[in-house]
Amino acid sequence: DLEKRRRSLTGEVLSFALPVLGACLVEPVLTLIDTWFVGNMLSVAASGIGLAALAANCALFNLITTSLSFFCTATTGVVAREIAKDDAAAGKALVNGLFLSTSVGATICALLLIFRNAVLVKGFYVSPETLATSSAYLSIRALSVPAALANYVGTGACLGCGDTTTPLYSIGAAVLTNLFGDWFFICVLKMGVSGAAAATALSSYVGAGVAIVVLSTKLKVRWSSRIPKVKELLPFLQISGALLVSSVLAGLTYSGTTRVVNSSGSVMESAAHQIGLQTWWFLSYFATPLALAAQSIAPRELAEGRPSIAKSLTNRIIVMSLTVACGVGVTNWALPTFVPAMFTQDAAVAKTLQSVTLKAMVAQVLITVGSVLDGVYIGTGRLRQYLFAGVSSTIVAWTMLYYGVGLQGAWTALVCLGLSRTLVNVGGLPRLYHKLWLLQSGKEKWQ
Repeated sequence: DLEKRRRSLTGEVLSFALPVLGACLVEPVLTLIDTWFVGNMLSVAASGIGLAALAANCALFNLITTSLSFFCTATTGVVAREIAKDDAAAGKALVNGLFLSTSVGATICALLLIFRNAVLVKGFYVSPETLATSSAYLSIRALSVPAALANYVGTGACLGCGDTTTPLYSIGAAVLTNLFGDWFFICVLKMGVSGAAAATALSSYVGAGVAIVVLSTKLKVRWSSRIPKVKELLPFLQISGALLVSSVLAGLTYSGTTRVVNSSGSVMESAAHQIGLQTWWFLSYFATPLALAAQSIAPRELAEGRPSIAKSLTNRIIVMSLTVACGVGVTNWALPTFVPAMFTQDAAVAKTLQSVTLKAMVAQVLITVGSVLDGVYIGTGRLRQYLFAGVSSTIVAWTMLYYGVGLQGAWTALVCLGLSRTLVNVGGLPRLYHKLWLLQSGKEKWQ
């Protein structure tokens, strides 16, 4: 039985990972589409300003969505527990999650609209040359935050129900809406960068709406105007502090690279960084499904007294992570090297981007492996190791950002982030394998 279970691991990981990948790629795909339209459908002069404006805004919204991605994890656990009772209980959990996420999203939206110029200038060193364009984009894109967080809840509810197909419908609807919206608002209505923001906001609501409509039918949700009680929201708030801390640190680090680049005052470097970081961010999500698979499968195997299967799962996922890391790393290097006009018609911006492609490739490979190992440690209950790797690598990256200058300094910091994260996590593997051996030999019990 153990051997049969061991042979089925690869198929189980892939069946879990592929649908989840689609759900994870919603935000980065929408951003990449905006980047392509702004870089290619505007004039050369306007595209440079537009890409620089996108850089600061995307760093800001990446920070928000990354820091609050725990809504997906929390909803998955709550819905999975409630659906064991009945569909109505799971439906109620979905409603509570949507109330909490949209309330947080609406609050963030209001704050962004009120303090938009201060956030852009003081938080991301946006230059006077691009401030008006950046502010116009933020004013519209801010409206998408409630929908983006609702989409996390919808995705988490789907996974909690064992539904891995609805997230694919959701992302498909969002991507098609964004493609049409960018074409219509930018090419037809000539709205420029503001059109890209409008398309993204609209597509976020369409994607979240698809998931919610499907789940409403499946779980027979009863909608009401009643505000949930605090005790009904507690399950969503009782998440691991380590998960929240790590997600916030990651978001601050990525947004910090944009701050460093913008501090140089070069619109060319800001535009190049927008393309490079969004490509890097998009490709980094290919590691997420493997990390989530480890978090989902490993605890179940350990709880059922099969530490040898958990060890085999760890080995299998590490090998998969190396394969994925090589693939996304080469892709990150190849796109700006061989297809420089993919995201911009400005030859100077493309050349500036090519100056950091090697660093981007190395950072991509390292952070992919490090992120998957994060998932392995979470799944096997070694949260201290996970938190130590996250905090220590962030300190290294922030140190490099503090002393770094411009585009080169930002990407050197990302290389150091990936290197330190991976080294610390690899260094923890002997202790992990020893722990699994103790469990297998019966000298310790899984708690």
